[in-house]
Amino acid sequence: MKMTEKPDDENESSVLKARLYEKQRIEEFLRAEIKELWMAIETSQASTLYRFYLFIIRIRKFSRVKLKILKKISLKRFLSTRQQIVDNSRITERTFFEFIFVIPSNKIELGGLQSAYELANFISNKGKTVKVVYLNHDPTGLISDLVANKSVATNYICNVVVVCGSEANDFVSSSDKIKYDKSVVLMQGPDLYFDSDWNRCLRFIHLLESSDLIIAISPYMAKISKFYGAKNVVTIPVGLDQTNFYFSNVPRKNTIVIPCRANSEKGTKLVVPLIPQLRKLGWNVIGFGDLPDLRMAGNFDDFLGRISRTELGKLLRESKILLDPSMIEGLGLTPLESAACGCVPIIGTRNSYEDLFPKNEEPYIEIPNFLDPDEVVRTIEEVKNSNYSKLFSDYVLRVDWEAGYQNTFDAINLLQVSES
Repeated sequence: MKMTEKPDDENESSVLKARLYEKQRIEEFLRAEIKELWMAIETSQASTLYRFYLFIIRIRKFSRVKLKILKKISLKRFLSTRQQIVDNSRITERTFFEFIFVIPSNKIELGGLQSAYELANFISNKGKTVKVVYLNHDPTGLISDLVANKSVATNYICNVVVVCGSEANDFVSSSDKIKYDKSVVLMQGPDLYFDSDWNRCLRFIHLLESSDLIIAISPYMAKISKFYGAKNVVTIPVGLDQTNFYFSNVPRKNTIVIPCRANSEKGTKLVVPLIPQLRKLGWNVIGFGDLPDLRMAGNFDDFLGRISRTELGKLLRESKILLDPSMIEGLGLTPLESAACGCVPIIGTRNSYEDLFPKNEEPYIEIPNFLDPDEVVRTIEEVKNSNYSKLFSDYVLRVDWEAGYQNTFDAINLLQVSES
C-alpha cells in the first residue's frame, strides 16, 4: 500500500460526518456571535447619546459651526463614554445575593459545569437568591436570568461564594467585583494537576487551605483536598441524571461506545489505533464527543460528535461496552451513566471511584492502562460473555444520587446560617 492511500477499513462516511458536525458547530457559533453583535448595535442605536451624535452630524451638513472636538471623537468613544456612565452609576450600590457561583464558561454541557449549574438552580428553587457568574462567554451557551457574565458582575456581594475550579479562583481572588463572607470550593476535579498555568495551580492549592468549606464530589477529591491542607471537607457525589440514564432490559447490539475528548488527559489517542482490530473481531464501534484530529473518525463505524444526554442514554442502553481511556478524573460521570444504563464500563486505573463503592461492588472493570492492547482486547472479550449489565446498574444506583444536591445545599447553607 502506498503511503498516500487510505486504509482499506477506513470509514469515509464517519470522517465526512465528523467534518459536518464540526462545520455545524462553528456555523452555530458564528451565527450566535453575529446575532449578539446586531443586538449590541441595535441597543447602541437606541441610546439617547447615539441619537444626539446623529443629530450633531446632520447639523454639520447645514452649518459652519466649528465642531473640532466632534471630529476627534469617534462613535466608538461616544459609546465607550456611555458605558462608563452606566458603570459609574453601578458603583453607588452593590447587588446582594445569598449565593454566588463562579464557573469557567456559560457553555454548560455534560460534566462538572452541568452539575454546578444544576446545584445553583436547585438552591435557587429553594427560595434563595443565587447568581451564577461565568468567566468565558460562548454565544451558543446558556442564556438565563440565573447567569451573568463577569463583565456585568460588578459590585456583587454575597454571603457565600462557590468557586468552581482554579480559573474561577483567580477571578474571585484578584477582582473586587465580588465581595463575600464565606468561600466554598466545589471540588469537581484535580485542577492543581492539569491546569496549564503553574501559578494558578499554586493559588488553587492555597485556596484549598484557606476556604471555609470544600464540597468534594468523590472520596478521591476529598482525600486530595485534605492532603493539601483543607480543614473542612464533606464528600457528596452529585451529577448522575437518572431521568436519562437508567437500565432497560432490551436486546443489546454488539456495540462498543467510546467517549472522545480533544485534551490529552482524556486518553482518546490511546484507543483510536485499537478500533480497526475491534471491528475485525465483530464489534460495532461508535464514538461521540470531540476528536483531537477529525481524521480519526475514519476508524469508527460511526462518529456522532457532541450529543445530548437523552441521545447518550439511548445509545448506552443499546450498547454492551463503554471504553473510557481517560487518565484523570475528579469523579467521571460518563462511566457511571453507562453502568446505570447497563452498558459495562471498562476504564483505566485512575482512583476517582476509590471508596465510593463497597469492595466487590464496583460498577466498572478496571485495567492498569490502555497502552497494552492485548489486555484491552482480552477484557472486552471477557465482558462480552458476562452477565454484568443489570448487576452493574444495581451497584451504581446504590449510591444515593438523588440526595446529593440536597446534602450539598444543607452543607453550604450551614455556612450562611452560622454567619448570621
